[in-house]
Amino acid sequence: MVRVDIITTIGRESLVSNIENDEFSYPKAFRAAALSFSPIQNPTGRVYEKLDIRFVKDGVSVLVETKPKFSTNLAAAKAQLSAYVEYEKALTGNKIVAILANTLDDNILVWRGVVSEGERLTQETALRTIEEYIDFYTSKINNKEKIMQNTYKLNEMLHRHSVPEKLRSQFVGTCVLALKNGLDYTVSSLTAAQIRVRIKEILESLLTNDINKAEKLTLLNRNVLNNQYIRNLAVEALREILTEIKGKILPYINDKSTSGQDLLNLFFVTFNKYVGKSDKNQAFTPDHITDFMAKITGVNKHSVVLDPCCGSGSFLVRAMTQALDDCATEMEQNSVKKNQIFGIEFDENIYGLATTNMLIHSDGNSNIRQGSCFNLADWIKEAKPNIILMNPPYNGQRIHLPKVYVKEWAKEKKEDPSKGLFFVKFIADTLNSINHPATLAVLLPIACAIGTKGVMKTIKEDILKENSLDAVFTLPNDIFHPGAAVQVCCMVFKIGKKHSDISTPDTFFGYFKDDGFKKRKNLGRVEQVDATTKKSKWIEIEKQWIELYRDRKEKAGLSATYRVCSTDEWLCEAYMQTDYSKLQKADFTKTINKYLSYLVDIGKLFDKNFMPDSQFVMDYFNYLSSNREETYIQIDTSEWKRFEYSKIFDVKKGFYNRKPEHSTEGKIPFLGATERCNGVTEYYSIEDIDAASKTGDEHDVPIEEKIFPQNALCVTNNGSVGCAFFQPIPFTCSHDVNPLYILKGQFNVYTALFVATIVEIDKYRWAYGRKWRPERMIKSQINLPARRIEGVFEPDWDYMEEYMRLLPYN
Repeated sequence: MVRVDIITTIGRESLVSNIENDEFSYPKAFRAAALSFSPIQNPTGRVYEKLDIRFVKDGVSVLVETKPKFSTNLAAAKAQLSAYVEYEKALTGNKIVAILANTLDDNILVWRGVVSEGERLTQETALRTIEEYIDFYTSKINNKEKIMQNTYKLNEMLHRHSVPEKLRSQFVGTCVLALKNGLDYTVSSLTAAQIRVRIKEILESLLTNDINKAEKLTLLNRNVLNNQYIRNLAVEALREILTEIKGKILPYINDKSTSGQDLLNLFFVTFNKYVGKSDKNQAFTPDHITDFMAKITGVNKHSVVLDPCCGSGSFLVRAMTQALDDCATEMEQNSVKKNQIFGIEFDENIYGLATTNMLIHSDGNSNIRQGSCFNLADWIKEAKPNIILMNPPYNGQRIHLPKVYVKEWAKEKKEDPSKGLFFVKFIADTLNSINHPATLAVLLPIACAIGTKGVMKTIKEDILKENSLDAVFTLPNDIFHPGAAVQVCCMVFKIGKKHSDISTPDTFFGYFKDDGFKKRKNLGRVEQVDATTKKSKWIEIEKQWIELYRDRKEKAGLSATYRVCSTDEWLCEAYMQTDYSKLQKADFTKTINKYLSYLVDIGKLFDKNFMPDSQFVMDYFNYLSSNREETYIQIDTSEWKRFEYSKIFDVKKGFYNRKPEHSTEGKIPFLGATERCNGVTEYYSIEDIDAASKTGDEHDVPIEEKIFPQNALCVTNNGSVGCAFFQPIPFTCSHDVNPLYILKGQFNVYTALFVATIVEIDKYRWAYGRKWRPERMIKSQINLPARRIEGVFEPDWDYMEEYMRLLPYN
């Protein structure tokens, strides 16, 4: 292929040259970048300096070296191209596609990453566009959805053939591994037992150089191939399963691209979620979150990575993939695989799955150990990891944790009171004992972030003595769907760097609840496409998350920085500014709509005790019917001021811990932790309220302490946290409600509904696990319109009332 055709095919607009004839000089490029150039020579002393053709786009470099016929001296041609790959890595750090191309014919050889047999893309026989080469390092969303759909179908097939849930992941992983390495099961005379023998032989050949070969083969044989359910599979059923995997799964993952690696990891995570539905504590880390954590910890070819609770190996696979992409030579890649990836897994079955997973990803997996990380401290010290990625058990039982720690538990305590935080302390203590610094990123329940008492407080204090909390990212609520329902955050620690050091920056907090994924039936959480760009939403979202963290930038509604200590909440919701710029007229009309709907429901729409201005009601309904578009006009909040709740409100505690019993019908509203019916869950008589105590026991208080005055703004602090409702008449309520009264004045329907709208904008800060009890509320802050009175800013209640009154009249 002539030179001009090569450039045209790959894309002239991405061609980058710095000398004549469209060639590229690396010595010149290194000088321009103020870098030291270390030339690489061939055995005869010739220095490799000038690449024939170089393309660069979106962090990917395509390097093309042309020869009349490269097969004449293939070894020399590969050595020359390999030198250019090393230069390019040192110059740009880009991901690389390397190509040898003949000029006398159309023959080409293509490598992804480094020039080695392991990285050669044997199916690449024709040149592609640079956009297609970029796809070697990205996963197409349609392929992701397809593999998720096929995974669901495969799970249904295994169910039909009576393969138990807990066996399916490892059985399928073993089949994928065997098929990927040439399993032939099509000979009609083969029995099921003979096919299983062939699978075993493949496993033996793959584990030839593994020091733990005997242990791993024993586990795979006992737990998979010799399992009674697998032994009882009829040969027709076994062939059907293998054919389904070969035709519907393997085509998406049987390549050497990052795309194939991503899809393989996605397959394992997705499959584990489907078969783990019976165990609601299963918390398999989604692939895009492992990717995010590997990036923020800076995994590269120099990293030594440990996952002390490695599960199916998703963190290890992601770290290995990222490190391999940073390598410039085959020697560097081999070092990563053999010496820089370490894992530990307690559960025998899942350990077998991790072994299989790493083997499928072409890793020797000799550095994955079965056992408890607490018994392998010396092994961890020898490994000297500088990056730890982990998602420890959140409900570890006594058998899973050290006796010295378990002895501190209360007798009735069955599960780890630290919710996994003790694992962080153990790893940090282990590495600090040899003065070895590292970065640790861990997924933990929100309970670890907000816990400030007991074991949580003690462990947090211990961790921060010799280490620092670098960052905490709040993640989507349903991140493990359809597995565990627990809400989690990602914490990043700098091991060996004291939190109290003056050079330690304030902790970065990210409120990263929106990752661009949506739940889909039978598929779990699915990546979404931007309607405008037609690209994955996650790609841009992840980029923004990483940039905010890297620059430690505070952005309302997304991030904050704060210097916390062990007694503080480690959560963005506690420190981030609310983004009031998104406030619209529609937010206020929504609040009014809910209140008027409640009045219609109870027949009080024109009752002056509930709505004093009947004309407002009529005009408001006319406004809604004719001004729908205008309700989306944004509100200018730039001049609003920030107030602490305790400075402008009298925050009361709700009363009842237990609902009163009914004996007669009543008209006094009872408010509870609900988002419906203006917060009202029941109506009681004065007699029933008088007869009922706070907790249902005999201890009681005067009725004046049970009934709250009218004109209150009531905010739920539990359940549906952060819902705000105006109560124009006397009421009673549970302790899940905070009644608010203005310190200098009194709420009316207009000011109350205005403030209710603003209060509900902050609902995102609160959840069942993070209640908005009065002790938290009095320290909370709210932005409101303000005016200066005697040199001090006060809430402008007149403005708020006028705004709501005039809303129907534009």
